[in-house]
Amino acid sequence: MIKVFISHSSAQKDFAQQLVELLGRDRCIIDCYDFESAYKTLDEIYSAIEESTVVAFLATKDSLSSEWCMKEIDYAYSHLKADQKQRLWPFVIDEKVTLDDMPNWMVKDEAYNIKYFKSPKLLARDIEQKNRKIIWDKNPLIKDKETALVGRNEEINIFEEKILSSNYQNIRALFISGREGVGKASFAKKCMRKNGYPEELEPFKLSLGIKESIEDFIIALNLITETYNSQELEEIFKREPKEKSKVAVKILNNLYNNRSVLLVDDNMCMILPNRNIPDWLSDILTNEDLNPQLGLYVLSKITPTAYIETRIPQIVHISLKPLNRADRKKLFYKFAIMNDLSIPDREADFFVDRLLQSPEQIINSVMAIKKMGLTMAKHDIEELIKIGDSKIKPIIELFNDEEEERNLLIILSRFDFISFDVLEEIYEERYREILQVIKKMLFHGVANTFGPSDIFIRLDYSLSDYIRRNKFIIPKDLENHVTDVLEDRIASSNDITQDASVYMYNIKRRIIEGKNNNDNRLFLIPSIVIKSIMDLYNKMAYKDVIKVCENILRDSSRFYLDVKREIIYWLCLALCRLKDVDRFRSYINDIEGADKDFLRGFSYRNIDNYEEAEHFYKQALKKQPSMQRAKRELVTVMLAQRKYEEALEMAAYNFNHNPENTYHAHAYFRCLVKKKKIKNEDLQVLEEIMGIVQNSFSDKKEELFAAMEIEFHAYALRDSPSNILQLINKAQKKFPKSLNINRAAYEYKFKQEMIFKNQSFSEDFTF
Repeated sequence: MIKVFISHSSAQKDFAQQLVELLGRDRCIIDCYDFESAYKTLDEIYSAIEESTVVAFLATKDSLSSEWCMKEIDYAYSHLKADQKQRLWPFVIDEKVTLDDMPNWMVKDEAYNIKYFKSPKLLARDIEQKNRKIIWDKNPLIKDKETALVGRNEEINIFEEKILSSNYQNIRALFISGREGVGKASFAKKCMRKNGYPEELEPFKLSLGIKESIEDFIIALNLITETYNSQELEEIFKREPKEKSKVAVKILNNLYNNRSVLLVDDNMCMILPNRNIPDWLSDILTNEDLNPQLGLYVLSKITPTAYIETRIPQIVHISLKPLNRADRKKLFYKFAIMNDLSIPDREADFFVDRLLQSPEQIINSVMAIKKMGLTMAKHDIEELIKIGDSKIKPIIELFNDEEEERNLLIILSRFDFISFDVLEEIYEERYREILQVIKKMLFHGVANTFGPSDIFIRLDYSLSDYIRRNKFIIPKDLENHVTDVLEDRIASSNDITQDASVYMYNIKRRIIEGKNNNDNRLFLIPSIVIKSIMDLYNKMAYKDVIKVCENILRDSSRFYLDVKREIIYWLCLALCRLKDVDRFRSYINDIEGADKDFLRGFSYRNIDNYEEAEHFYKQALKKQPSMQRAKRELVTVMLAQRKYEEALEMAAYNFNHNPENTYHAHAYFRCLVKKKKIKNEDLQVLEEIMGIVQNSFSDKKEELFAAMEIEFHAYALRDSPSNILQLINKAQKKFPKSLNINRAAYEYKFKQEMIFKNQSFSEDFTF
């Protein structure tokens, strides 16, 4: 293990201790832990230096004038051989220090590239990079494992051509798009090396979330660089949009000045669902003050528009397709050789042919073989296939059997992201067990870590959203404990620079609960407000949605236009729900394109004008054919008009693209069951859909299943009226207020009016 001796003055004790926390206590030697002050002697220090792999000197005015520090450094320097000079690392952490203050031999020796570090996080990253190089020099196999990239020659050539073109000096960001697990991060690191960054460099990782904007980007960057304190950030967030982009540029430059690189998992934040980039990012990348280097690497599931590079020449985009079979097999054997595994070609084919998409799956299959042998690994192939699978239900089932795992999923879903510090406080003595569950989540790609030294974890948005919508709950005692921990955290420190996850949780909670809504600080970070609005809307608190939206819109000049439109969009949705047509009309003209047509359709749908609603939903789909919400709503209004045959194709499309969504399943069922001629294969599909709904996690699954059962017996099986009436009565007694059951019963009665002349529904049944 590499040991780092940290030489510092007592005045820099806090900085040094933060550094130790980031690097790991067992990897450092520092006087506050390793020496008793009363017994510290030069011999003990010299012995500790000799035991250390490297010596890190924290240069300040105090340490440079410290007799102890200078003796430590002189001893380390004098005992290093000529080829070991890189094992002594001087770092300036005092901005008042100049080269004239440094020892003459240190300034003259070319082995030392003396740089200034304000943040312990930036310094820790530099030390980790240097450590990595030492480890790789001693263990080339480790280097091979960590830098392996098979295939992608075509994409690498495209990258090289683009950066070597005439506009190379303009390039500030590389956007890499592709499906989950296709190897975007590995490819990004390969591009970094092609662009001249050292192989051992590990970029800072950021994870932004859907709906997040420049404020969130600034917060994430500031956690690394520590450029601003909490009060300064709040003042920055009050500024005009262009001024915020200048702040982001300043922080990025601070990062770049330390030869750092930023790797961002964008989660539809930097490449939006409409395939464009947000204005705030464009302002940052086109700012002339931004350091002229390719320092930003963005990983996205969405492919940007074809003209993005033309419109913004500071951007290079490369799309990654799944590895072909030949490259998958090369990767499989590369990792097998690295792990001293001899695998017959036939057995290799077994894995390569089944693990079709993800390099991660290939690597994990080799590790599974090494751990459990070929036979067991083959037996577990289905588990490996699940890695990278985008379906939500199988993922949840992986964690649903164990209560501890299920509870952790639910807790993580409550936060946009959460720090490991908070999790440790929640779980206390069970924290080590929880870390094993988190490893499992990372293994299956349902969560990712980010931030300086990966201090935060974020659950996949689709999974998190699914859990919240389906109202998963944790035991009451655990719920109370989590609340108590968070309340204590908020009471002791609600500083955005200390733990951004707690800070944002508190703001969101206060907005949703309507606490102190006259406090303008609640509305400084629009992404939190938008997510709060979405939560209120999903709870059907439409009046509260309107109140929050109108509150934040009073001072919308500090937001980018896309943020303002997002807020107005949710305001319009809530006004539609309340049938407030006049106020809806006063806001709708602030919305453009397909969104405007969708909202008009939604307005008509909520006043039961289904014909006009259908017209506008179709207009929206002409402008944006991929708009899922318009497809969903179009099926709804066509069903309301009993246009079952017309709605069938789109309902099938919605279901096939998201079969876990009980809404899509039920809509498709209603269309299919009303076909004039139901074939045997239709019956099979109908039964399959009923099974999906019955086994879903939806809190409405029993109600939906009961309604579907009525229609299945009525139209697919053509059961006797008496049996169907029994099903209706049974369902109505269990769910007396169910619109779905009432509608199924009404439609059946409508079609069978003559049959029901001498029969009646239960007295409790009403239409």
